[in-house]
Amino acid sequence: MATVYHYWFCCSFDQKGNSYNLIPFSTILSYLSNEMNGLVSFYNLSANMGLFIPFGLYLLSREGNDLSDIRKFLYPLLSISVIEICQFVFRRGSLDVDDLILNMIGVYLGYILYPVFKKVAVFRSGKVKG
Repeated sequence: MATVYHYWFCCSFDQKGNSYNLIPFSTILSYLSNEMNGLVSFYNLSANMGLFIPFGLYLLSREGNDLSDIRKFLYPLLSISVIEICQFVFRRGSLDVDDLILNMIGVYLGYILYPVFKKVAVFRSGKVKG
């Protein structure tokens, strides 16, 4: 929910109309090649990854070892795709395949960090045992 809130209410979008980028890594490479302000580049790269780390943590805390690799990939892919399409349709940003890539990296960082968080925090699965 925090990610959706951030995307829809906190971000200021300078785009006019519907814009899109369907070329993988073009935006990421422009950020990394210093074509843009360094702070803006850092913010966009880190925010697109960082905001989705909790998604990976949540998914593993909810499903645990019962989640297949294909579902670990498809659940976030479909969710992020819906967000990207909504941004485009409702003119709240641009549809950017690089955002999808960075968001998926964030989810997988959540998967990687899950064992550490599992030791530090107590997760409740939400599943009914019976």
